Amino acid sequence: MDNLEQIPQWRHWPQIFAQVPVAIFRRPGYDAAVRGKAAVRFAKARHPARFGKKLALSRAPAWLVLDNRLNLLSATAIRGRRSR
Repeated sequence: MDNLEQIPQWRHWPQIFAQVPVAIFRRPGYDAAVRGKAAVRFAKARHPARFGKKLALSRAPAWLVLDNRLNLLSATAIRGRRSR
């Protein structure tokens, strides 16, 4: 979900959506990302979460937000533990 929010800052980001189906994992604190620039631009290509098993076989652009259980661990915290 954080990448959905940040992807408009990436170089040629629309090409990612145009070339491959995208699955978004929900993360705490990033709910606004589904109203952000990328989500709005590709709103017509969004599928409901229940479509998840079929997403990989879909023609791009296609994306969805999975109905996953929220994990409160951050990648930064995980990397910090691994480096110790």
